[in-house]
Amino acid sequence: MLEGTIVVHHAKPTGWSLILRGALAIVFAIMIVAWSNITVATVVFLFGLFFLIDGALNLGLWFTARKSTKNPWLLALGIVSVLAGLFAMIWPNKTAIIIVLMIGWWALILGIIQLAAALAARKSFTFWWVGLISGGITMVLGLWLVIAPGAGILTMLVVIAIFLILAGAAMVYEGFKTLRANA
Repeated sequence: MLEGTIVVHHAKPTGWSLILRGALAIVFAIMIVAWSNITVATVVFLFGLFFLIDGALNLGLWFTARKSTKNPWLLALGIVSVLAGLFAMIWPNKTAIIIVLMIGWWALILGIIQLAAALAARKSFTFWWVGLISGGITMVLGLWLVIAPGAGILTMLVVIAIFLILAGAAMVYEGFKTLRANA
C-alpha cells in the first residue's frame, strides 16, 4: 500500500491518488474501530472493497503513465490488490481464517528465528536481550494465532486499523510532498 516509495516518475495525479488512497485507508480504519460490533466477514468484505479500489487506482496510474515511465511494480501491485480484493469479497470467511493463519505461522517462524539470532548475538551485541524479548513475544503471538485463529481475528482488526491509520497518514503526507515537488 505504500507504493509512493517505488513510483519512479512523480506527477500531480500520483500525488492526488496517494492522498485519496491514504484518506480511504484512514476512513476505513475509523470504520473498523467505530463499528466494532460488525462481523468479521463484513470487515473482510470491506477490506476486499478497499483492496479493489486501491488496486484500481494503481492500475489507473500505470495505464495513464507515459511509456517511458511505466513502473512494472505498480502494475503488479494493482493486479495483486484487485485479485486480493475480489477473493476477500467473494469468500470473506475463508479469507479471514487464511490471513490469520498465514500471519500466525509467519510470526511463529519469525519469533523462533529472532530468538536464535538473539542468542547467537549475545557475546557480540550488548542489547541482545531485546531481540530475545521481541522474538519471544512474536513467537507467542504466532502460536496464539495458529491455535486460536477466531480470537486472533478480532485482535488483529485493531492492529490492522492502527496500521491503516499510520499507512494512510504516510500516503497522505507523501501525496502532499509529491504535489509540492511538482508545483
